[in-house]
Amino acid sequence: MPGDSENHHPFLTAGHALHRTWLGRSEDTVHREDPQVRKYEFAYILDPGLDDGAVAESMARYVKLIQDQGGEVTQQDIWGRRKLAYEINKKTDGVYVYIRMRGTRKVVDELHRALRFDESIMRNLIVIDEDAERRNAEARAHMPNPDAVDRDRDRDRDRDRDRDRDRDRERPERGERADMRMGG
Repeated sequence: MPGDSENHHPFLTAGHALHRTWLGRSEDTVHREDPQVRKYEFAYILDPGLDDGAVAESMARYVKLIQDQGGEVTQQDIWGRRKLAYEINKKTDGVYVYIRMRGTRKVVDELHRALRFDESIMRNLIVIDEDAERRNAEARAHMPNPDAVDRDRDRDRDRDRDRDRDRDRERPERGERADMRMGG
């Protein structure tokens, strides 16, 4: 029928159906909803021309985005301006920002979407950090007893003080010649 849009525009309808099918397949295979909460490390480099307020605002914006999507920020830090290993957009340095978080794949997908539109970000990296708990447990197991650390620090301080005192005894007084002091 000429009035029916499906029959009137068969090419557009077929293309639309094909597009819908392709998107459905893509979403099913590539962007599957993963309910598993994982640990991620998220680092990005900002344009060095930004002032400190803009850098802090950028970090706050991404922390809020993570939290709004149901994620949890466990650590956030501005590493500051650092020299780049190679030029990016004719710039030799950038401002590094680091965020450690827990979240689902949905959080990461939303971060990637937002990062595409942020022109102040020169580079970004989001990686899964599944070994974080194991590394933390190993580090705690290898940490010395705090009392032993204090005892060792006190012993080292006493040794250094005694060494400095002995060195001061061997030095000649001001204005005194070394050969006169030694009896020569």
